[in-house]
Amino acid sequence: MPLVYSLLFGLVVGCSQFPNYPPCSPEEAEVLSAITFGDTAVLDAYLKTSTTYDFACRRHDDYLRAGESLTWEMKETKHLSILRNYLRYPIPASTKDEFLYWRMHETSDSPFLQLLLHHDAHLEYFSTECQDYKAPRFLMTLDTLGYDFQWISPKTGNNVLMDYCACTERPKLSQADFKEVIRFLVDKRVRTDIKNLQGETAIEIAERSGAIEVLREAMEEEP
Repeated sequence: MPLVYSLLFGLVVGCSQFPNYPPCSPEEAEVLSAITFGDTAVLDAYLKTSTTYDFACRRHDDYLRAGESLTWEMKETKHLSILRNYLRYPIPASTKDEFLYWRMHETSDSPFLQLLLHHDAHLEYFSTECQDYKAPRFLMTLDTLGYDFQWISPKTGNNVLMDYCACTERPKLSQADFKEVIRFLVDKRVRTDIKNLQGETAIEIAERSGAIEVLREAMEEEP
């Protein structure tokens, strides 16, 4: 295969691996740049005229790059003013929860964590992902910030313990960390007697998922 043809073939195959995102418009490119460099004026001007508060596009100069999203750039911003500006708008609850998930490595003195909790970010994305790696430390961090572990999802009727009880034994789950998460939530007296929208309690969910022994052990250790 000639070298030129080989390179072109590789380019086509590479592009086909990504969704067919349209190229970024000049406005979208400017907003992505504003998030990166902390330009709140540009971001605010966009948000004032937007209804979705997100977009997906692809850089004009990099056809092997996957689509870029406003929220993807926002989740790890180093500029508190950018995130504060963004949260002034009616951002979907699921987006706030995902932002909280991406901040799981930060400590209790993080102004980003404090800001997200102030804007009612919750652990639903975190818990439905069955996040266990470093989860015990993060839960303790949120505890020091006054997080309400009794919160119930309006979408499922689950509290955070019920979400974790639904986690099945998969390779990504660290058994030690998973047990520590369950123990922590039981120690926080997260309720196991309420029913979700499917009519199941945490105990019934754990029986179905295979996590019942972990839950029972934690409940027996509860002071």
